[in-house]
Amino acid sequence: MKTNPTKEFNEDILDEDEKDLVQLVSSSADVANQYVIFQGSNREFYAINVAKVEELFVYERGHILHNNKEDSFIIGTADIRSHMTPLVYFDHWFGNERIDDEEYELVILCYFSQKYLGLIVKQVIDIVTITPEQMYTNSDNNELTTFVAKIKLAHEELCTIFDTDKLLFDLYGEDG
Repeated sequence: MKTNPTKEFNEDILDEDEKDLVQLVSSSADVANQYVIFQGSNREFYAINVAKVEELFVYERGHILHNNKEDSFIIGTADIRSHMTPLVYFDHWFGNERIDDEEYELVILCYFSQKYLGLIVKQVIDIVTITPEQMYTNSDNNELTTFVAKIKLAHEELCTIFDTDKLLFDLYGEDG
C-alpha cells in the first residue's frame, strides 16, 4: 500500500485491488446479501453488510482528535468528508487483542441510524455474497454477533457477522 503524504483521500494511492473494493462498495450498496469481509487481529474473518458502508479508505493517523477517556471504545474523532466521525478500533470493541497501530490499514466508513462511524480494521479481504442459507444464528453464543457464515475466499472459511446494533448501543447507549 502506498503512503499518502497529503492526508487527503486520493484514489491514485490505492492499489488496483483496493480500487476494486472501493468501487464495489460504492456501486453495490443496494445488494442486501453483499458483505465486506475484513480480518481481525486474531486472524479471524468478520463481515459487515455493504448497505451500511459508505466508503473504504486508508487509515491516516495524523488528523485525529484523540479521546482521553480510557474506558471509551471511541478513540477519537476525525473530519471525514465534512462529517465529524468517531473512530473505533474494531478489535478493541470486539474484545480482540489490539495490535500495533501501524498494522491497521483501513477505515470502513459506516453510516447507520443517522450517524457516521469509522471502523479501523487491519485489512479488508474481499466483498462476498452471503445468502441466508449460509448464515447460522450465533447471538446466543456471543452477544456481539448475529450470525456466523461459511464463505468462499481462497478456500472455505468461517466468518462472523457482527451485530451493528450492539456496536451502536455500546458506543452511544440508548441514543444510538
